Amino acid sequence: MCFCYFAEGVCWTRTAERQTSRMRIEYLKSVLRQEVGFFDKQTDSTTFQVIATITSDAQTIQDTIADKVCMLNYL
Repeated sequence: MCFCYFAEGVCWTRTAERQTSRMRIEYLKSVLRQEVGFFDKQTDSTTFQVIATITSDAQTIQDTIADKVCMLNYL
């Protein structure tokens, strides 16, 4: 029984990692498709903003998929 819970947790964690990786790639592609003028208009460090956004949003999504979705099965 414990092994089943462990295996389910591993599967959900792996799924979360794969989905997050795909989202990061798609997000980066969409940022790179922007016109050059978009980056010229930014006064803050655009590179830092992109990296910070990708990291924080992806981590939140990964945590949600790995932890919360797995718990839904037990409700």
